Amino acid sequence: MGAVFGTDRGDFQPSASARDVLAWADGLGAVTLGDAIGMLDMLEDGADAAEILGLEGQVEDIRTELEAGADLAGAETDLADLL
Repeated sequence: MGAVFGTDRGDFQPSASARDVLAWADGLGAVTLGDAIGMLDMLEDGADAAEILGLEGQVEDIRTELEAGADLAGAETDLADLL
């Protein structure tokens, strides 16, 4: 299932791949959606990307999804609310 977007702040529901990335970022100390977005370059440059995203996943696709989610829900949205 892909991400779900609506018109309300609470309508952002990340896709399974995005939730995997958010869980990874949470494990490294991210607290908010904005923190997780800021860590995407580290994921892209690291060896974890293939393991976290699988063979099909692309960091840029996740970045686009999470940035759209931040536009809707706010960058200060707590990761716990999205996981």
